[in-house]
Amino acid sequence: MEGLLQRIFRGQYETASAKENHTEVGDNMEDSTKLLLERIERDSREREARYHKDAQEREQRYRDEMQEQDRRWKQEAKEREERILTAIREGSERTETKISSVEEEIRLIKSEVSSSVKHSQSLVTANIWGSIATVAAIVAMAITVFLAVR
Repeated sequence: MEGLLQRIFRGQYETASAKENHTEVGDNMEDSTKLLLERIERDSREREARYHKDAQEREQRYRDEMQEQDRRWKQEAKEREERILTAIREGSERTETKISSVEEEIRLIKSEVSSSVKHSQSLVTANIWGSIATVAAIVAMAITVFLAVR
């Protein structure tokens, strides 16, 4: 079939007219051949139009898919950003809470250290006065013994 079509297109089936200046249909080719060529040409145009339409439809589907994918990616990015911001906010709040509890513990420790220092100072003072009293008592006893012995 393909070989026949190539020969038709090359004009191998053309027939010369028996009369000069003959202008009727079929001067150079038979009517059936012309009809065949017209049908082949029409089929070729229809096929080309179909291919063109299919290509446009594929391209449109591709564009639609790309737009949908782009929309999904943007939505996912937005959701991811919101999750990250929420996590940062929650982390910040937890950190502030922990810092507050640490500050409160530091205040408690300072007050305990302060009371411990005051207690230690009072013990030191008591020890000093106790030492002084002990020394005074020993001196008094020594004087009493010295006076009693004399």
